[in-house]
Amino acid sequence: MHRCCTAVPLSEKVLAMAEVRELIRRVLQLGDEAGVRFVLARHVPDDVMAELARHTYLHAVSHAEDRGAGSGWLTYADGILPWWRDEAELPQDESYRLHKFRSDLVDWLEERGAVLREDPRSTPLLVQPGVSPPHPAQNPGWTWEEDVLALHLFVSSRAAGGGPLPGKADTSVRALSQTLRALPIHPSDKRGVDFRNPPGVALKLANFRAVERVVKLDRKLPGADALPSGMPAYSAMDRAVFEHYLDRDFTGLADDAIAIRATAAVFSGPVLTPAATDRPVEDSLMLAYEVSGSEPGTRTRAEHVLVQRYAEWMVGRGVAVVSRAYRVPGWARPILCDAFLPERDVLIEAKGSDSRVAIRLAIGQLYDYRRFEAIQPKLAVLLPYEPSSDMRALLTSADIGWIWPLRTKPGYRDSAGGLYSS
Repeated sequence: MHRCCTAVPLSEKVLAMAEVRELIRRVLQLGDEAGVRFVLARHVPDDVMAELARHTYLHAVSHAEDRGAGSGWLTYADGILPWWRDEAELPQDESYRLHKFRSDLVDWLEERGAVLREDPRSTPLLVQPGVSPPHPAQNPGWTWEEDVLALHLFVSSRAAGGGPLPGKADTSVRALSQTLRALPIHPSDKRGVDFRNPPGVALKLANFRAVERVVKLDRKLPGADALPSGMPAYSAMDRAVFEHYLDRDFTGLADDAIAIRATAAVFSGPVLTPAATDRPVEDSLMLAYEVSGSEPGTRTRAEHVLVQRYAEWMVGRGVAVVSRAYRVPGWARPILCDAFLPERDVLIEAKGSDSRVAIRLAIGQLYDYRRFEAIQPKLAVLLPYEPSSDMRALLTSADIGWIWPLRTKPGYRDSAGGLYSS
């Protein structure tokens, strides 16, 4: 009788056992989150399914015997569920919850030519050595918005300035891990099994600890020498995010974190290609982005009032006014255009002044929005007053119109002969 076994270093075996335990616990947790008694494949992300299937297949091959199955197939008779139960030290009731999931996983492997069942009800499983079930994806790099959430925890936990770092078992770290997993940024097939898990979140906090020390030393800020060193393998974006908010004394960080977290409740998943949708101007989603940060979708209260009054005026003239939301791969928050006149095909961005900074920002935003439209719309800026001659020249050079309210009576004027205001 031939045993199909390959010598594996003890350290690798120990690591694999730990991974299997974590995977099985993760599957049961996903069942709890879904509120089900029996866990099914549809409750489990593809990356978790793929990694547990790979470990299960390798275990089955290494414990299979040549029982004359033929065509290169070997027989594994010990059973998957007993192995899972022993590996994860599960009580009988938890093991029983995986009964149907075990069948789903065998189906998954069978579709890939790795295993075969002569009868769906039979215990022995035929395995084909040399088949490589696909490895799950490696974890994608952190995005700006994910970094913002981690920095917010770093600051709000008072780790900034040398305070103790929350560890991987801390409830705040576990909560952030769940939030990051729920954000509509990364597709499930692009996530590793340990995607944004608590140890990874804790490591990111340690990266910000290192960033804080380096940045404050470079700026020769008082007390920088006494700061802890942290984990120095931080990214260039980690430093950019930290400096972005440090320059503002972290004003707007909490608001931005709230807006990012809110997307997990609004959107069911990430987009693979840019998508544009109409929304009411008074939509609560738009209000959620009236924050003080500088990332996509932010606006001030004054700009919101400006848009509302303009929309009311145009609707009163029989002209439809909506806002426009663009979802972009790699971003949780949509990019939001203040107003859109669908019948006249005009995108409008509101600004609270005609300052050079505001007008430059509006130009960039409008060109950003327009690239997501199938048909290139006209562009205009809504301002609280007529812009200066220099700003009119700048907008004209960019082929962008402008709209402003009348001072002495209700109504608006624009640079397009009334196309945008009547």
